[in-house]
Amino acid sequence: MAFHAWYSQFLETGSIKPLHFGMSRRDLEEILGPPDHKGGTSRKHRTPSIYKYGDLEFFFEQWQHGGLRSLYREDSTGHCDLHISQDDIQNKLM
Repeated sequence: MAFHAWYSQFLETGSIKPLHFGMSRRDLEEILGPPDHKGGTSRKHRTPSIYKYGDLEFFFEQWQHGGLRSLYREDSTGHCDLHISQDDIQNKLM
């Protein structure tokens, strides 16, 4: 499934399926294709922790095999207008 088809479905339904929190970078790319941009590296963590598709950013845990932690998007003024995280889901289940 390419990013644009998934994104349209996500905006329509609010579901991130078939994506899930904790999934690997490789699994994300297999489903959505290669990201437009990768970032979030440092001297300590050389593996990118941010994958950007269009205006949506996917944040991963910083270590090499870390899983998907959150999705984030900013509006045209630079303010967050979407943030969904694994912690938000876990807190709702408690």
